[in-house]
Amino acid sequence: MKQMYYVCAMVLALFMVACGEDDIPSDPCANPIVITVDTSNSQADTPTGSVTISTTGGNAGKTYALNSGTAAQSSNVFNDLAIGSYTVLVVDAEGCSANFTFVIDEVLSASFASDIEPIIQSRCATSGCHVAGGSAPFTLNGYAEISARAVRIKVRSEAGTMPPSGSPGLSQLQVDLISAWVDAGAENN
Repeated sequence: MKQMYYVCAMVLALFMVACGEDDIPSDPCANPIVITVDTSNSQADTPTGSVTISTTGGNAGKTYALNSGTAAQSSNVFNDLAIGSYTVLVVDAEGCSANFTFVIDEVLSASFASDIEPIIQSRCATSGCHVAGGSAPFTLNGYAEISARAVRIKVRSEAGTMPPSGSPGLSQLQVDLISAWVDAGAENN
């Protein structure tokens, strides 16, 4: 009986030495794929959105597919996307995969006459502020005065310092409208 035990122990020891730890297959997916995206929004009536997908981790040979119904492609850029929610699936050459969901929103457009001037008149060009005799060093009355300070208005409204503390703040939509108007060239539309 002892001989059988010694024989089994020797066979096991020889097997372990012959195979070694290096012969144990490693997990090709041990370094997971991590996905980030950079999106641009779309026009409401024409699909103009896009996404650029960046990854870290995983293995070489990645392919990209949107919404599990499209064929995989080697390019990490998708153009002409409509407004909506998308899921990207990334698969590497070893078959390891990850997915990430993102949204393409509508490009916000703003009109000076319909959006911007009413915001400025109701929140900035008010008694004691950007009006003649107000505490501000300049007035904000009409397109010429407002457009001349468009970038500063955008920066201050995004920072939450316009209107000043103690005054009712701008809503996020109002801040977004000001930003969209300035980014589009602060046109008199």
